[in-house]
Amino acid sequence: MRRAGRAWVLVLATALSFVAAPHLHAEALGGTSASALSEWFDVAPEARAYVAVRERVLTTAQAVLATGVPLGPLFERLKEGVSKRIPPERLAAALEEEAVRLGVLVQLLMPRKLSDGARASLLSEGSILLRAGTSSSALAASLDVAGPGEEGARRAFAAESTLLGLRVRHGLDAALSQELALALVRSSMRRERFSSLQGLFAQWRARGQSSERIARAMIDIFESGVALAGLERELERRLR
Repeated sequence: MRRAGRAWVLVLATALSFVAAPHLHAEALGGTSASALSEWFDVAPEARAYVAVRERVLTTAQAVLATGVPLGPLFERLKEGVSKRIPPERLAAALEEEAVRLGVLVQLLMPRKLSDGARASLLSEGSILLRAGTSSSALAASLDVAGPGEEGARRAFAAESTLLGLRVRHGLDAALSQELALALVRSSMRRERFSSLQGLFAQWRARGQSSERIARAMIDIFESGVALAGLERELERRLR
């Protein structure tokens, strides 16, 4: 294995060692074992183009399992990258980065009582958020104010996903975005309706309102306890 690969394993082991959890059975959580990954390289026709990075990928997988991180989401990323024909070296590097993200997410989710399926699902969802630019500190803050268990975690992730969309589409400031995310998590709005903020935000931007003014109004409305049914009315009253 190349020197860079060995150095990365040491970095990963150090960075993620504090998230190792004996009570988490990584292979069961991820639904994939290291041997299954190795077998995939042996038998999958699409894996032939990636033989050159096989040992690098397997080393990443072993380092991940050693820290208590489920291997399933990493395997899914591997297969996704192969299906998109990402060059082998680029894919191997992307998997190393993914391993670090998964380690961070395992630490964030560890205090919660989650089923194996829920944990794997949240790891995949959280990884998408981190790759898209959401910070781990933002996720941690939303998780801190969300309710317990799976529903609280999904509520926090849904709020961060909604605000990621607002930052991308409307240039919302990161600090103000996080303030709105926390207000949304604390609100009485059902998480299935969080995405409705995207349309409301776009409507008011089209009417000439600044992103900051809309966000401030939404924060005030949520903190006053107004439910979704009254949100549009309150926005009309405050922003017209």
